[in-house]
Parts: sequence; C-alpha cells; structure tokens
Amino acid sequence: MNKDRLTRRLPHGLITLFAAGIVLWPMVALAVPAAGGSLNLNVSGVIVDTPDCTVNSGEEVDVDFGDRVMIRKLDGVTYQRREIVYDLRCDGLAMPYLSLSIRGETAAFGSGILKTNMQELGIQLFHDDVPLRVGETLNFTYGDSPHLYAVPIAGKPEQLSEGSFKGSGTMVFAYQ
Repeated sequence: MNKDRLTRRLPHGLITLFAAGIVLWPMVALAVPAAGGSLNLNVSGVIVDTPDCTVNSGEEVDVDFGDRVMIRKLDGVTYQRREIVYDLRCDGLAMPYLSLSIRGETAAFGSGILKTNMQELGIQLFHDDVPLRVGETLNFTYGDSPHLYAVPIAGKPEQLSEGSFKGSGTMVFAYQ
C-alpha cells in the first residue's frame, strides 16, 4: 500500500477507532477496581480498509438542469427535480454494508444544501423523498444503491439574477 493511499484513508480509520473508544470507555470504567489495584486490559478487533469501489467507471456524475430554470418556480422540492444517475461497482468487499455521504461546501442558507457559484442558489439533495444534507451519512446494502435526487433551491429568489450555475460535491462510500 503506498503512502498516498494510506494518508487518504486514515481519517476513516480514526473515526472508526474513535467510535470504538466511545463503546469501550464505559466497559473500562466499570472494570477499574475501587481500591486502586491494577487490571489487565485486552483489546481486539479487525482492521478493514475502505471499500474498493468505483463510481461511473471513474467518470464524473453530471446532473443537468437544462437552460430554462425559472427563478420564480424554484421550490427546492419538486421543480426541476433530477435523478442523480450513477453506477457503483465494488470488488472484494469485506462486508456488504456500506454508507454514502456527499461532501462539499454548503450554501449560506438552509441546512446542508450544496453550494453553487450563485450566492442565493443551492442544490437540495434527496434520498428518495427525504432531504439528504451535505455530509450526512446514508447506510445501505451493496447491490441496493440509494436513489438520489438533486433539486435547485433559492435562498432569496429576489436576489437571484440570470446566468449559468454550477455546484459540486464528492460521493464518498465507506463501510458502515
């Protein structure tokens, strides 16, 4: 394993170890003798790497809202709702239980809305009909990939002007 690959994957390991520490702490606290004696502590586990998955054969996932998005109709729910179509392929999974999050910058308005190059325009993400905030984790089983959608949403529609817009995020897959 090269150094770059290890560095990229280190934060996932840290999060896993931190979560394990939360579970382990109450057990250790209960096992400490009241009289100040000593106690041996045995710790064990299984280290797994991040899943070896490829999205869209390594190509970007594009969502095109077209050339005529009408400002007055932006509702962040149904108008211009587009499916985020992607193909997920994973090899040699240690387990089929995966998680997905979309990371990126958030808009200055709303909660967890993906930022665009227009200050008062963002992209509301959905898993089926449920809003999915940027950075939120969605658990699923490999082979049953989540259906994701993107909908443009205006913070203050009266402050929007005509023009092209773009936004981007990163789909991150990990073990649950």
